[in-house]
Amino acid sequence: MGKAYFSSELFQFLKQIKRNNRRPWFLKNRERYEEAVRQPCLRFLTDFVFRMREISPWVIANAVIGILFVPWLVFMIRRASDVRSWIPPGDTEPPFISTLQLLTVSAIPPLSSVLQSRLGVVAPAGLGRWIWFVPILTVTGWLVARMARLDPRVMRLLLLAYALPIALLSAVSALVAPVLIPRVLLPAVVPVVVLLGSGVEYLSRRRVLNHAVLGGLTALLLLATLCFHKWAVKEEWREASRYLGQQVGREDLVLLDVDGRWVPPYLLRRYDTERRLANNSMLMIGRVVAECPGDVGACLDRAFEPYRSSVVVWTVHSHTEFMPRHADVERWVVGRLEPLDTREFEGIQVDKARIKRE
Repeated sequence: MGKAYFSSELFQFLKQIKRNNRRPWFLKNRERYEEAVRQPCLRFLTDFVFRMREISPWVIANAVIGILFVPWLVFMIRRASDVRSWIPPGDTEPPFISTLQLLTVSAIPPLSSVLQSRLGVVAPAGLGRWIWFVPILTVTGWLVARMARLDPRVMRLLLLAYALPIALLSAVSALVAPVLIPRVLLPAVVPVVVLLGSGVEYLSRRRVLNHAVLGGLTALLLLATLCFHKWAVKEEWREASRYLGQQVGREDLVLLDVDGRWVPPYLLRRYDTERRLANNSMLMIGRVVAECPGDVGACLDRAFEPYRSSVVVWTVHSHTEFMPRHADVERWVVGRLEPLDTREFEGIQVDKARIKRE
């Protein structure tokens, strides 16, 4: 139960002094004034100022981030219709957990890809990015539980600062237009950093353990930063889109052989300012493979059947060393398409080919 600063005696005194606002009456009741009014007010002001000094850094930090974020929010709402494809259909749950992964270790490749690429070890596909995220999620849950017991006021503030931007943007996405993309979730970084940085001291009474956990988290986040700057592909979608717009004919087909499922077609059309690709068919190879229940080659043949009359097929490849091209897709492309030309961009390869006639 919260600390009570004021009692009914204070309000009773204020009512009486309103009717007896004279110096003799006040001098006679001065002791009541000290006990019921002055001392409780001083205690309240002292505690309030002390607590404001404690929370003011977090309040100021989140206020500054919020102010800087407002122009981006206005811009994204205005351009929301352009980014509709960035949000998977039916994904209406506020991504509180996925945002934590996005802000921490999402840049680190899956462990299975690292083992295969670096050591040549064929590892189970189940060894994904969750291997890196489990320590972050475990420590975060531990901190939330400990701080909720030891300092619930600070914990509530941090949770509110983290959850509020996600909830508001989710509501805007659901009711107005989709705007829930990674860069608009940056305000949630502040409470995450405060929680994982200073909150580690709440883990246990053993400082050695606290420092070891903090060191492990720091190493993991540094690894994520290194992976982002060293291996994250900064694809030149603008240049590739302009090249295709100049080269692709009306009867040509564009095959998208890429890692992502939603962003690439949006980017190609987004940078096609003259809308030269607006009438061209685009076939997402990644989506066909993901939805294929059996033989990948047979599924690709069925998906490709309506486009066999295409004059030229333009295949857009975007893969990293940790997310290599699907072997079955590679065999299918070699068996069905006759290469004519290749153009390289940063992180993207565009192949021009014609369909092999049987």
